[in-house]
Amino acid sequence: MNVLLRRALVRALALCAALSPACAHDLRFLDQPQDATASDASLDARACRAPGNGEACDPVANCGCAETQSCAGPDIDVRRSRCVTPGGGGEGAECTRAGECAAGLSCPLFTCRRMCRARADCRSEEACVADEPGELIGACARVDECEPGRGCSGAVHCEVERYYEVGGGSIGVAWCEEPDGDVGEGGACDRASCLAPFDCRQFGGTFTCTRRCRSNADCTGAGRATCDLGANAVAVGANRWGDCVAP
Repeated sequence: MNVLLRRALVRALALCAALSPACAHDLRFLDQPQDATASDASLDARACRAPGNGEACDPVANCGCAETQSCAGPDIDVRRSRCVTPGGGGEGAECTRAGECAAGLSCPLFTCRRMCRARADCRSEEACVADEPGELIGACARVDECEPGRGCSGAVHCEVERYYEVGGGSIGVAWCEEPDGDVGEGGACDRASCLAPFDCRQFGGTFTCTRRCRSNADCTGAGRATCDLGANAVAVGANRWGDCVAP
């Protein structure tokens, strides 16, 4: 934005704020930076959208907040966008809340990521992934960024699961999202309680820490020597991941 236009905007904001705080909030959408970490030219061209339905800002274009704040998208605890003070976590860093991530990034599922409304908002090798069907905003992620037991760092490990592409159908994803816990194979679990490399999987009405597998050779746990590649298996790229179960 050129200097003359910026000065005019500052004067307009001052006048607007005197008349109506809501008006000043809406005008901020005209002068917000895009995500400076994005490498593709298409990501820098994302248009800012005024919020609606209880949203406070636009997490995809990172706009609508004060200059010292960043727009955080929906995460596992808060299902709407809001303005937060950014932290220092770069893209791919582990996190527990959005304020731990750098400006322009959110913490959708324990990892700092850019938010998106479609695959076009992401890099060419990424998809726009959400954890529930029908979501309007997701997170940019490679669907094959890791494998169980390798490819992640810090206190998160590789989760293989069926998620949903925003604007599309279900999609198999292997990404660094599952926080490390202390429950071993076969133990009862919730989402964040399994030791690496086990996933918390549901069998009937029970959630159990389970090893993912591509063949029986991957199943080394006592009493769980069979790789079940049936209806619950997840295809990720060229791999089809099942669960190690009792024969």
